[in-house]
Amino acid sequence: MSCVYTWKTYLSYKQMGYTRDICFKRLYQIYLSIRTRIFACRKMERRSGSEIIADILFEALEASTKTKILHRTNMNIGSFEKYLQTLRDRGLMECFENPKDMHPKFRTTEEGRTLLQKLREVQEIIKGRRMKPEK
Repeated sequence: MSCVYTWKTYLSYKQMGYTRDICFKRLYQIYLSIRTRIFACRKMERRSGSEIIADILFEALEASTKTKILHRTNMNIGSFEKYLQTLRDRGLMECFENPKDMHPKFRTTEEGRTLLQKLREVQEIIKGRRMKPEK
């Protein structure tokens, strides 16, 4: 999903009077439906480290349990734990206890959101160049 499309959609929801959280939830639902269709139509390709980091940060925009993030990013537990620990050590994700349940939740910090935006921009540039035929 392109950053321009995401930003325009976010602004349109804000104009309709939705709160920031509802806007992000709706964008997340759109992302999941697009992602599901894409994965159903193509074989799984190997992802680069930056793509994996972007996926983890995106899935943790809203507070989620480790299991939810693990399943949504389609990773094995060993590599997921390494990436998660690296992201936490660098201050890109944070862990907090939810008083309603006993499972710790993870969420992307503001620094993580900034990195995610930059990674998405780089991915769009790279993928856009790959699709153009060479002369």
